[in-house]
Amino acid sequence: MNLDYQIAEDYLLKLPSETREELCKKILSGLKTRKKTKKEIEHEYASYLSKSKSFKDFKEKYFTKK
Repeated sequence: MNLDYQIAEDYLLKLPSETREELCKKILSGLKTRKKTKKEIEHEYASYLSKSKSFKDFKEKYFTKK
């Protein structure tokens, strides 16, 4: 076992049960939050850029097909 893990486990076991339970719940609630996928992030940025006026001007100037 990792030394850091052993120290954390010993500390946790020395805490009062209420404090230990509260700490465990906080840690577990943090694990429930889901990270965004790459596709979700790309979609979010694309929608932001499409609403941006400066990006629209840039796109019209450089990406128009002639």
